[in-house]
Amino acid sequence: MTQSKENYFIFQSKLQKFYVYEKGNEYEIGDWLTLDGEKEPLSFYKIESGFDFEEYLNKKGVNYQINVKNKKKLFSNPLKLKKFKTRFLSHFDEDTKGLIGAILFSEIADDGVVDDLNSLHLVKLVSASGFYIYLFLKTIEYFLNKKIKEKWSRIISISFLSIYAFFTFPRFTVLRIFAFLIFGWINKYKLNSMFSRIEQISLIGMFFLFLNYHNAYSDSFIIGFSISIFNCFLNPILNRFKKKKQIVYRMIGMFLFFLPFELKFYSSISPLSSLIGYMLSPLFSLFGILALLCFYGLPIYQLLNWITVGLKGITSVISIAKLEIYAPEFKSVFIILYYGMYILLLYLFFIGYKPLFKKLRIVSFTLLGIYFVPIKNGFVKKVSFINVGQGDACLVQNGYSTVLIDTGGCL
Repeated sequence: MTQSKENYFIFQSKLQKFYVYEKGNEYEIGDWLTLDGEKEPLSFYKIESGFDFEEYLNKKGVNYQINVKNKKKLFSNPLKLKKFKTRFLSHFDEDTKGLIGAILFSEIADDGVVDDLNSLHLVKLVSASGFYIYLFLKTIEYFLNKKIKEKWSRIISISFLSIYAFFTFPRFTVLRIFAFLIFGWINKYKLNSMFSRIEQISLIGMFFLFLNYHNAYSDSFIIGFSISIFNCFLNPILNRFKKKKQIVYRMIGMFLFFLPFELKFYSSISPLSSLIGYMLSPLFSLFGILALLCFYGLPIYQLLNWITVGLKGITSVISIAKLEIYAPEFKSVFIILYYGMYILLLYLFFIGYKPLFKKLRIVSFTLLGIYFVPIKNGFVKKVSFINVGQGDACLVQNGYSTVLIDTGGCL
């Protein structure tokens, strides 16, 4: 068993993974089963521009499903990680439970404060980046450094993270940070800083791809390593400016860098997301650190409930005035061209070649602006039939006119 959710689990036999549907299953990662059934290719309903569950499974290396006739459990994981997580989350109210589930365990709920944060395009970035984990470990090291050497305080903080990594396995964000810290410690204290930061990122990335090349399709892999590589190139450029300008340029740079990701996740962009994320980062950081302290046994549940109330009030106000521009996600060719132009503009900005930089900047933003103008919608003539399992709907598009015919369920 490599993954277990409420309505399905991923079963691995030798080197092949299979999807198995079972509603309300109580299996744990690490359980051993024998299954008797029929192997079939994956087949799921797909809503246009919606979440493609089949593609999601394919990117995890799952291409087949098993229609189970008989099954038998050979070994049961004695740690009962799912029950531990359920018991841990039961200490919080509904909004706090949803937010902690999203940040600590990457379980996104579409309600309450999580829904408001998701509408501001913040939840995926916070969860995938794992910056709150770094801050938590740095806080531990800060206090330990007053008593012991940095070398040993780092070992203790890595030991703390190993517990979290074990209980959230196989969450990639935590495993990535765990690998970075271990390799960083070895590089600094055993190899005399043989590898630069960018070399460490590259080696760790290749290590995860060697273990499972399907990691290359993971959002957590792409976002996590993209942020690290991006900062390696951006920091030397920003260091030439004063602190206030650094903040502004970093927000603009991050917004433009993650624009293709926003279009992929939300089919829209939120121009204020970088600013809102910067404004809320202290509160997010505090929440993440306190949530991890709760995870390690500190009973400050009510404090987190109060912070969630504050976050809910702030985000509900901001979400009312949010600015959102809708557009389809970039095609693969556009993504390559976009990042090629982006890197070229950064390079020209870094070397101070202003004439060409200004011309390319105008061209880039003009083309980007044209992309967001819904010109092609005026030429669309299409009928889409949508089957969601509980009813049928028909979407008729004729130019800028759109009609949805929803028949609902049948009795």
